Amino acid sequence: MKNYAQAVEEFNEEELVEGDYSEIKDKFTVSYFDEAMEDALPYVHSLVQEMRSIMEKDEYAEQTFNDLYHAIKTTTHLELQPEVDLASDPENPFNNDTLTGAPIQAQIGAIVEYMSLILHDRETDMTILLSRVSDMVNNLEDEDKLNNLVNALIELVPKMKPVGDVAPQRNPNMSTESNLRLKKVLEGYTLGRIFS
Repeated sequence: MKNYAQAVEEFNEEELVEGDYSEIKDKFTVSYFDEAMEDALPYVHSLVQEMRSIMEKDEYAEQTFNDLYHAIKTTTHLELQPEVDLASDPENPFNNDTLTGAPIQAQIGAIVEYMSLILHDRETDMTILLSRVSDMVNNLEDEDKLNNLVNALIELVPKMKPVGDVAPQRNPNMSTESNLRLKKVLEGYTLGRIFS
């Protein structure tokens, strides 16, 4: 039979591996919950849920923008509604004063929404993506992301063609006057290149 002195003499510290220490620590660790904190748990839970929701919305927005960019890059042309004439359409944000003085996000949002409404019914996927982006753009604060969106819209416009027209066009039905109005409204911002 071993006694304490003999056990101490025979003890070899190198035989213990790191995992053994943590197991022993766990056995001597006392968990303590401060009961005063219990009233704060619903608030903490609510904050965690809100943060999770924000992260999910950000991921959804990022995916939607990426989907739009990919769709614009891979499409060769998009048909407009038969009755749409961009130069004279009163709904075109550049043919009226609806953008004057509005924040840049609202201006971009109006353009994206208009684009979603003038595409032919056959262009469902692009219409849905544009509609989603128009809903999200008002909350877009990152200037690089705004510039990326503007550049994507600039790439999209020449691909928008009247029904049955597949010939390349720089600005389908867009008048010089609309181009000048756009430059005036969005002076100094990359967005001014969309219809120019």
